[in-house]
Amino acid sequence: MDELMAQFILEARELVQAAIDDLFVLETEPADAARLNSAFRAVHTLKGSTALFDLPSLNSALHKAEDILG
Repeated sequence: MDELMAQFILEARELVQAAIDDLFVLETEPADAARLNSAFRAVHTLKGSTALFDLPSLNSALHKAEDILG
């Protein structure tokens, strides 16, 4: 399980950074649909990964973020 958690943390960091990068671009270019879709996918993927672990607060927060981006 430790190896699985380590992989989750590694992937989570990458997905969070990708979403942050996209959101920063969207601040100045709000019509950039590709960036919006990319941010949504990163959040959606991370939310799905939380299903492997008992992380209900994180799952809830990501679900809300996904709703906002949707």
